[in-house]
Amino acid sequence: MSLESERQRAMFAVSRNSSFAGLWSGQLRQFVLYGAISVAALAVDYGLLIFLTETIGLYYLLSATISFMAGMLLVYFASVSYIFDERRLGNRSLELTSFVAIGVAGLVLNALLLWAITSGTPLGYQLAKLPTAGIVFLFNYLARRNLLFSSERSSKPTTLGHLIRPRRPAWLSRSGSATEVERSTVLMSAVAAVGVVGLWFLLHPYEGIIHDARLYVGHVLAASDPNRVGQDIMFVLDGQFGFTVFPALLAGAIDTFGVSLGSKLISLVGLLAWIGALACLAASMARGRERLAIMLFVVVLPASYGGFHVFQYAEAMATPRVFSEAGVLLAFALLCQGRKYWALLPLVIAALLHPIMALPALGVWAWLVLFDPEERVVPLKAGLVIAGIGAAAVLLAAAFQGPLVERLFVAVDPGLSEILSARTPDLFSAQWPVQDWSRVVVQMATLAIAARIVEGRVRSLFIATLIIGVGGLVSVHVLGSLLGSLLAIQAQLWRSVWVVAVLSGAALAICGVRLWKQGGNARITLGSLLVAWLSAETPELALPAVLAAMIFAFWPRVRDLRVEPKLMLAVWGFVGCYALLIFGMRLYGLVSFAADAPDGSPHLVSLLSMFAVLAVPVCALALAYALSNPPERRLVLPLGASVVLGLLALAFWDVRSERTIVADQASGDPALRARLSSRSGDVLWLDGRFETWSLAGRPNWISTLQGSSAVFSRSLADIWDRRSRFLTDLGVVDHRLRTPFAVEGPTTNDEPSLRELTDTKLARLCALPDAPAWLIMPASAFASGEVSAERWPVTSWRAVGPVTSFAWDGKAVSWTATQNYVVIPCAS
Repeated sequence: MSLESERQRAMFAVSRNSSFAGLWSGQLRQFVLYGAISVAALAVDYGLLIFLTETIGLYYLLSATISFMAGMLLVYFASVSYIFDERRLGNRSLELTSFVAIGVAGLVLNALLLWAITSGTPLGYQLAKLPTAGIVFLFNYLARRNLLFSSERSSKPTTLGHLIRPRRPAWLSRSGSATEVERSTVLMSAVAAVGVVGLWFLLHPYEGIIHDARLYVGHVLAASDPNRVGQDIMFVLDGQFGFTVFPALLAGAIDTFGVSLGSKLISLVGLLAWIGALACLAASMARGRERLAIMLFVVVLPASYGGFHVFQYAEAMATPRVFSEAGVLLAFALLCQGRKYWALLPLVIAALLHPIMALPALGVWAWLVLFDPEERVVPLKAGLVIAGIGAAAVLLAAAFQGPLVERLFVAVDPGLSEILSARTPDLFSAQWPVQDWSRVVVQMATLAIAARIVEGRVRSLFIATLIIGVGGLVSVHVLGSLLGSLLAIQAQLWRSVWVVAVLSGAALAICGVRLWKQGGNARITLGSLLVAWLSAETPELALPAVLAAMIFAFWPRVRDLRVEPKLMLAVWGFVGCYALLIFGMRLYGLVSFAADAPDGSPHLVSLLSMFAVLAVPVCALALAYALSNPPERRLVLPLGASVVLGLLALAFWDVRSERTIVADQASGDPALRARLSSRSGDVLWLDGRFETWSLAGRPNWISTLQGSSAVFSRSLADIWDRRSRFLTDLGVVDHRLRTPFAVEGPTTNDEPSLRELTDTKLARLCALPDAPAWLIMPASAFASGEVSAERWPVTSWRAVGPVTSFAWDGKAVSWTATQNYVVIPCAS
């Protein structure tokens, strides 16, 4: 081959490669990448459309709007960080507004096309979505490319014919390695976000209108049915709903979507707000992979706070607590960024939703502004003066009978104190079991150690949280338990530990990363701290481990000692073996619990959270990832894990049983209501939970939920206590009605129900001046009693599905399924 031929061949090859590079680097590359991210957005859009329409039950046009907006946000972040190289508008707020405006135009086009196709053709909305998506895609791409992401020098608009015109983008002229790292980091962050959100919803499944959600949803039902449900003493003698705007918001959702769907949507939005606020907080507290570790630790660690495991943060229920908690976390994120006054906005919103949950966060904000050496805005003396003036104003207002604060000097009388101590001992920190105090000590010690190794505003936040946490516990003990102040008890100052619980999880993640990097004795501190967390509710192990961690962290002589490698190996060998032991015990408990569970029992997803099975492996993987340096480009494994978690969350977030779904609809059970139609009045159905209101459509004569609200209404407390004492003394109900937290017998989730009923006992009950009109009890419990069918015209009723309960005696789990009931007329 001649030299000229070789030269021509080489020139042809270079020309061909250059043409391809130029072609790919121009608008074709942008179109392909925009198409790829649009496919991902379409998957989000289409998946959400089906999920919201078929699973949640939304109207399909509303579902289409929500899903379309979610896909649009994904496309925007990809467009500005990865796809387009030029940005015509210098003002980023205007750019975002314009992007959204184009999206809204596309949204209108999307709805019109979807409506036109479904109305004018036999296609359903599922198939109609596909051509609609294609048309809207072209509209969005061309509009955004021409108006937002093209050079101002170019006067010609982009059309489909321009897509093959090569143009060298600006990003190829910059440092390629830095750009690629930045983009791969963005992709990794997106993958991690999908995984965290999937794991979040998997560990916070929706179980229906349960626990305190019954309280708020019942309040809405009482307002809509004042002559029946509204006659429940809980609502007639209400003392707490006037302090929150949440019932109005919940009523709006229920009026729009119905009881079941409205409550479910409120729970969904609350969890989304919570995880979003947590992401903001993690981003404000740390950098890089430490952020992911913080989020994972908070997501998977046990969420209980306070005494007797009554409350958890981030509950998947239609209550204001989850929204108030989200506002507090967002405020903390703003505080970490130095935006003290902006932080007041989410704090005020949190206080409007649930003032008790927002109160400790307001205390943290006040401490930082007035007293923190680094963050205070006034001199220390001025801060003391302001605090003194505030305290004096409160005392003066209380002395002159100011609204609400006058309760500060109202002493709880012995009768009410006995009622509250029996029914709600969690209000008094002095009555908490030592296991709960052990957990609080571990959490506070973690905050203290983390405050030593972090700097700046995060350190100030940790210290302020620790001070307010301790202050809340001391205040409720002195003012509530010792002095008996009604306001101190009702304000539940002990709830300061909820912010301690959340931030201690973040602090543990920070300690895990930074103490390990420090090496030496810092790793001994970390090992001791991990042992304390693994045995947080076993004080015999947790407290010595906490003490060791504090000594190695704060005692200079010990901190500077040289530790032999063999000792370090032994310590971490013990930590690893102990972690595996705890994981194995939790896994064994889950398997044993679920092995013989009947239909209608807690879903396996609910058990994952109950037993905290994923805490050890997820935290270990989070620390390993944060401390390692794997190539960011290897996204296959994390992407696959994130997709799996996301799909599992979509499939199993709603774990309600058939019976719960029916009860949540609050449309009533025709057969049951027919049996109750002959007389009006209250129903005594102790284990009815929400069903007394939703299925029977009647007020409760007495329930455990009424007792939980006794602290806010003395009249309610007196009636509830009188009735509960009567039933207990009569021998037709066990002690759990009045003292649900007394440690006697096996651990169970069963509601107390009527038992050992006889003609004599039934006659005494029905002879009361305010006797219930009807009794409903399990057929099995009725059969074990001695009630004459000739004297009492008993009828039977079968629910749509069973409700299950478990009892654990420390060795084995036994299950009870209840579906058949008897209905007994009582007062005439």
